Amino acid sequence: MGLLRKTVIPFSGLAMAGCIYSTREDFKPEMLKGKQVSVIEASSGIGEQMAHHLAWMGAHILVTTWMEAELQPVVTWHLELGAASAHYTNGSMEDLVLAEDVVKEAQTHILLSGGLDILILNRIGHTHFGYFSEDIKHVRKLLEINFLSYMAMTVTAPPMLKESGGSLIVVSSIAA
Repeated sequence: MGLLRKTVIPFSGLAMAGCIYSTREDFKPEMLKGKQVSVIEASSGIGEQMAHHLAWMGAHILVTTWMEAELQPVVTWHLELGAASAHYTNGSMEDLVLAEDVVKEAQTHILLSGGLDILILNRIGHTHFGYFSEDIKHVRKLLEINFLSYMAMTVTAPPMLKESGGSLIVVSSIAA
């Protein structure tokens, strides 16, 4: 039994992974041309880079962030990069109403037909304390950003994602 657990099972898993990944289709940027994508918190870091690449590939983009002053230049740049269309909505993931705002904005501006193709949930609240600190207000804020806001989006967006057979992508970290 020890030999089975230590060698056969791990090597079987590696063999299956090799088979799966060796037969997958190569990614081509054209695959995202014209797709309707919403990137939550796209003003910096991973979200910003994802939105830029999606724009370069010709997607219809809706970005959000809590820093409204940064959104208009980002949208202008997305159009220069080649986005089919670019729009924004301002809001913080701490406010659970943002989920409804994003859905309304997507329906108004980027949804041409067939629903939302990709929703990327990207906002992560960072922690400045050890996990067993007594700062309950900060813990509550982290829960609102890292959990409740994601849940609000996943409850609000499915009708649009179902319509297109779309995907939900969640970016997270150990802080979340």
